[in-house]
Amino acid sequence: MEPNMFYEWEDYTSTYKLSRQRPRPCLQQMVEVVFQRGSTNMKYRNTFSNDEFEEVNFITAKILKSGQLPDPTPVLQPNGIDSTWKENIVKCQGKIMPGEKSSLNSSFKSSFDEFFSSSFTNLEFFYLFS
Repeated sequence: MEPNMFYEWEDYTSTYKLSRQRPRPCLQQMVEVVFQRGSTNMKYRNTFSNDEFEEVNFITAKILKSGQLPDPTPVLQPNGIDSTWKENIVKCQGKIMPGEKSSLNSSFKSSFDEFFSSSFTNLEFFYLFS
């Protein structure tokens, strides 16, 4: 995976529109959501027994007037864990860790770094384990 495969998406949700919506749509209660190409509205329903979909327009007015969402900005550099930060964690844990476990921790750290430096970039590690 390369960093340019990921994008930073802007939030164009209108909280004003969502707060005025009755009944207020809550993602936790939705069982089915439908988006149609070319439409800026979202259709949803809260129960499977209900055949009717509720329709919500939640995009800001500025974007609706322009008629199109702006392109997202690509990620240019990985957002992984810095090696100095990793070393600081191990150093701080060493102070509170009993002596017999510190040797285990250092051997684990070296094998962990060896595996991930050859297999994954920091960005891939972040997406795999977050």
